[in-house]
Amino acid sequence: MIGGTCMLSGQCETPNNGTEKCLGPEHVCCMDKVESTTIRETASEAKTCLNNKGVCTEENECDGKMYNDRRNECGGLVCCSLPQDTDTSSESTCDSLGGTCKAEQHCREIADRIADCAEDTVCCLSNGSSDTQAPTDAGEVSIKECGYRIETGIKFNTINRDHGESQYGEFPWVVAIMVNESANVRFTCSGTLIDPEVVITAAECVKLFRTKPEQLIVRAGEWDMGATMEPIPYQERRVRKIKSHVGFKPLSLINNIAILFLEDKFDLTSTVNTVCVPPQGFIIDNGEVTATGWGTTPKNRKKFQQILKSIDLPYVQKPDCEKALRRATRNNKFKLHSSFICAGGEDGVDTCQGDAGSPIIFPIPDDPESRYYAVGMVAWGVGCGRSGTPSVYTDIGQFREWIDEELANESLSMYYYDYQLQGSNDEQ
Repeated sequence: MIGGTCMLSGQCETPNNGTEKCLGPEHVCCMDKVESTTIRETASEAKTCLNNKGVCTEENECDGKMYNDRRNECGGLVCCSLPQDTDTSSESTCDSLGGTCKAEQHCREIADRIADCAEDTVCCLSNGSSDTQAPTDAGEVSIKECGYRIETGIKFNTINRDHGESQYGEFPWVVAIMVNESANVRFTCSGTLIDPEVVITAAECVKLFRTKPEQLIVRAGEWDMGATMEPIPYQERRVRKIKSHVGFKPLSLINNIAILFLEDKFDLTSTVNTVCVPPQGFIIDNGEVTATGWGTTPKNRKKFQQILKSIDLPYVQKPDCEKALRRATRNNKFKLHSSFICAGGEDGVDTCQGDAGSPIIFPIPDDPESRYYAVGMVAWGVGCGRSGTPSVYTDIGQFREWIDEELANESLSMYYYDYQLQGSNDEQ
């Protein structure tokens, strides 16, 4: 016997469809409800996930936080956070935010994200800063030089990439630029980390904030915008200064580049690192570039990507791009400005709305470790994902000398983004 009660079928939430029978055609054997074992009770038997921060379990049996909605590490299950001790007699830690659980009246800086603290406490940042800090054991990979792409990801590997999702930590230089409003922090565009305290992005993206840079927050180490917790916490820094190129034109978007100088440096970790900037006048002969961003896709123009996407696009030489854009714009006099390069033109594969400022990268020629230059940033396009119509990107190689000069004015060197400089130092 399986332990059940015969009742009307409409009154049963857990019918048994096996061989157990009841008298009367309208009755079914309704199984007695059995409470699910808690995660704490089964943790020793269940498969752990996300560096032992959770266990694989059924979604409806997860009483804690689900780290995200990925179905790879746990198969058809979800990764559910382990329950936290609720003893508030002594301080406990909220390690994912780098803080300590304390009574609110004893906390100077409260973390702005949900943490696993008791109801009568808050996650208090122990370093006195409102910027989220990564733990010292942030990842297995510790790289200080520019341009290293981690194609296998950090901590885990995403198997299902049908929608162009990148691996976690694959592009450690891609940052999210957020607008800090009164009671809300919203995503506005992306940028590229070239120094622990310097980001380059599209001037169009930040033009409204040139006189009020303090309203912008740069988030590094982000990947899944919809996840409340990830294996390695992202870091946030405020912007102290915006320097747009003097030749930027908002209507034509020529010279569409700006430099963001941050109030504090990012800690370089396995998920936060700089990209290499190409030398002045760098030319791509042919091949593919890789674009990233959280913007919309050609198939879904109404919704931003939750997970950082990655797509490979064919590089299009300027004369060919100019011809294609003349056809697309029906303007035979159109000329592609020297501050632009082009890529794409494949049906349904493109950067789209919300990708402004996102980098496109290209392998550094003859580099034995396949390091990358950031050769462009998303600028504009005619539609999105149209066959035969490439998109237009700011040519970062045209602005290398300007970038060097602006950083020198801030007493910063080019070390963190200069491939040749780093290579020469390694040889000494």
